[in-house]
Amino acid sequence: LTIAVTNTQTEIVRLLLEAGADVNHLSEKNNFCIQYAVPEDPGLMRTLMEYRPKLNLIDDDGDTAVSYIHETAQLENYQILVNGGADLEIPNKQMHTVLGKAVMQGTRNDLVKYFISKKANLNPDAGKFGGPLHIACRYKNFEAIEMLVQAGADVNLVTPGTAGTPLQSAARCWNVVASRDMQEKMIRYLLDEGKADINVVGGMQGCALNAVCGWASADMVSLLLKSGAKTDVVDEMGRAVIHYAAMQSLENLQQIISAGVEVNTNDAMGRTAMHWAVVSGSLEVVERVYSLSRRLLDQPDNDEQIMSFLIDQGADPLVKGKGLDRTWTPIQVARFHGIDDEMIQLLVRKTKEKLAKEELYIEAEHACPKASEQVGSCDSCHCVSCLFRAVHTPANISHSKCSATDTSVMTAWISTFAISAISLVL
Repeated sequence: LTIAVTNTQTEIVRLLLEAGADVNHLSEKNNFCIQYAVPEDPGLMRTLMEYRPKLNLIDDDGDTAVSYIHETAQLENYQILVNGGADLEIPNKQMHTVLGKAVMQGTRNDLVKYFISKKANLNPDAGKFGGPLHIACRYKNFEAIEMLVQAGADVNLVTPGTAGTPLQSAARCWNVVASRDMQEKMIRYLLDEGKADINVVGGMQGCALNAVCGWASADMVSLLLKSGAKTDVVDEMGRAVIHYAAMQSLENLQQIISAGVEVNTNDAMGRTAMHWAVVSGSLEVVERVYSLSRRLLDQPDNDEQIMSFLIDQGADPLVKGKGLDRTWTPIQVARFHGIDDEMIQLLVRKTKEKLAKEELYIEAEHACPKASEQVGSCDSCHCVSCLFRAVHTPANISHSKCSATDTSVMTAWISTFAISAISLVL
């Protein structure tokens, strides 16, 4: 029966069903005939419907037939399913309902419009990428944003994780560097037409200003500040707006400094603006943060230029960062992350110079195998699915999303040099 359905053999499908074939037969991944029929001719769907299939069966991904959003499937097939009683609110394993999936698809705004007309819930808040409006912002589906806002979607809906609010999701849209114009268009629309509250607190970033400082342009930072955005909101990891701005760019940092934000503030892991400045990979940002507060340089917690700058300004190559079960020297962290030998030798040389006598340098104190990669969970941001580097025991980890270690600026820079590309897109 499944073979007949996938080959659009409508008459054979009818013959098999008349002979007693199970219309609800499940295939290897628990897919089912009514689901396979979605991208096919509506006549096939009507034939299957005559035999009263279960419309709310779910496959291994948690998807039903109606939530199988196919790029070329005819709208009529979805109408047949909905009119037959298909449930629009069954979440899949990512906790997205059919409306969110249609938005995510990007080219099926005809389905978005249809599901809205059938009174699909506009504000489910448990999805991996938030509700439908969050998803539209994340995936830069501006037409869907307009339809959802005009239909009454909550522009201030707070969801857990990186989605936060729609404004936060717009700031963190996919491929943001190549999509600045669309990112700004979405943010302005949410503010001007959606009347979004820029000071809603929630989500991993804490508030819209934090997200905009971390992923949007200085123009958008200025827009939010002029619109009355609060500058004292910290996220669930204790990161403040100064940390986000330092991570992004000199222009964003200057906007926040001009707003009178406190520079000498630590996040929940003890990291300062200097730690986040080195994540940016910009020497200009590091120099600007350094000029604001010299004492940030040795607080615990292009690339060679930053290392040299930190050391030249007095950063201590003997400083040790506190891990979960041991302390780490900058050389150990560099080796742990597989930094190239030239950088390691620079650290070794500077360490020996600091010791004054080469015989005081003990190689065993700085030994560390290069890490392997595995999936684990983070005690700082509680993420359970991102990249970790681990060696010896699960306790030796550095998390790419939040750079979660208690390290000096020196060791933070070495760590983030290896993983900053991942950190900035997650």
